Amino acid sequence: MARHWCNPALTTMSNTNPVVSAVIPTRNRPGLVVRAVRSALNQTFAELETVVVVDGADPITVAALRQIEDQRLRVIELPESVRGAEARNIGARQARGEWIAFLDDDDEWLPEKILDQLEAAADSRCKSPIVSCRMYAQTPHGRYLWPTRLRNAEEPLSEYILARSTLLQSGGMITCSTLLVPRELLLQVPFRSAQKRHQDWDWLLHALTMQGTKLIIAPEALTIYHAEEEHPTMSGGSDWRYSSEWIEDIRDIVTPRAYSAFLLTTVTSAAVRAGERRACISILKQAIYRGRLAGIDLLLFCIIAIIPRQSRGQLRALLSGLHL
Repeated sequence: MARHWCNPALTTMSNTNPVVSAVIPTRNRPGLVVRAVRSALNQTFAELETVVVVDGADPITVAALRQIEDQRLRVIELPESVRGAEARNIGARQARGEWIAFLDDDDEWLPEKILDQLEAAADSRCKSPIVSCRMYAQTPHGRYLWPTRLRNAEEPLSEYILARSTLLQSGGMITCSTLLVPRELLLQVPFRSAQKRHQDWDWLLHALTMQGTKLIIAPEALTIYHAEEEHPTMSGGSDWRYSSEWIEDIRDIVTPRAYSAFLLTTVTSAAVRAGERRACISILKQAIYRGRLAGIDLLLFCIIAIIPRQSRGQLRALLSGLHL
């Protein structure tokens, strides 16, 4: 049975429920999650609680969280790991806010993040607005502004997030740490608990099939995304077969171009990282016969399949015109 606690030495929270609940899943990363929690508690919007879901027995992380003396922090300790997708669902179900803002434990929010997104949601006049934002990507090669471009009004979401218009991966980057979502929508469309990877994209693509939903991307950078850091992730490793099966499973809600682009970039990259370059040919055939190729996708496939990963990182740094 899950355990819940907040700091008992502090004043009891107001009877008024918070407007926003920050939900942070974590496991075995005490230093990182403390940094994430502090960035949530330091928001300029004060009517906020922070719900940390500790995904399985993790006494070191729990002890670190107990050192944070803030009555707005709530911790849910799960007896066994349920992985990131279900940990987010549990956090959303236990949250008291009418809005849920997700934060990965290795990322941070800038202080104005929640306030700016609530204003964007109010301006949208939409029943169920899903509000994202741009981010500062902190990489070993420098800091960059992602996504490098905002979505065109008529652009299919699947192509914006899964296909590239340039050699840079960050063209349509959206992550869980940027999302502010109505809690009611999350209860209606939860994360698929079996998802090991691509949880943010999977949820977005399914949620935006619901009537009354709309994606809004705030043009300001409001999140810090720590990319390519050397630590294990909540979503696991580079299982290219899983990624291939995932895009096949959601093929009916993505465009043929998005389908092929994902195979030729994300799946191919995972296969190369796993040391299975021979799989690249079968991935290419799948993209050709079951989707629709664009020239940029084929070029990216060749770069990924041939150029070593470290060299590709250096190439991205040279190509980025938004180095900060």
